[in-house]
Amino acid sequence: MLCMTKVSSPSFIETTVLPSKLVFSPENHSLSYEVTFSALVDLKEGTFPQFGWIEWTDGHHNVRSPIAFARGMDLLSSI
Repeated sequence: MLCMTKVSSPSFIETTVLPSKLVFSPENHSLSYEVTFSALVDLKEGTFPQFGWIEWTDGHHNVRSPIAFARGMDLLSSI
């Protein structure tokens, strides 16, 4: 089964999912992927949380994981 990813995130955050496709088989019941978040602008301290999602779909089934972004002390963090 082939699953493709879709991402929804604030316009000031670049979100990258690698690999962007996962292929499940009888031998591959569990697969890994990596998500990277990068701020495209300098966010001000105390920026209100912004939200998005990462979704995997095979065309029939969807699995969506919520993501949240907020500016911390000196780091952009995923909540």
